[in-house]
Amino acid sequence: MKTEDVTDDELARFKASERAALLRSLGDNASLAGQLADYQTRFGDWKAMFQDLADIDNVTKADIRRVAQQTFVTANRTVARIEFKAPTAPQAPAVEGGAR
Repeated sequence: MKTEDVTDDELARFKASERAALLRSLGDNASLAGQLADYQTRFGDWKAMFQDLADIDNVTKADIRRVAQQTFVTANRTVARIEFKAPTAPQAPAVEGGAR
């Protein structure tokens, strides 16, 4: 994504998926009220939720490339290493008080 654009189909799928996720989150009155309250709290205006729908439609291939170039840099990289050790021989369980 840093060096070549996403395809038209990929961009269309992304937009459809994001719009659907936002609209699905408004599926009932409680969810709608929660979303409106969340937007009011985070952005100071509940109408910002509807601006997000417009913003999704306005995403371009150039936007994706610009964000990818800013995000996918060495300074943002996290590296993890998993080490496997050879299993140890199982120990016999401790016996308390002898056999019954």
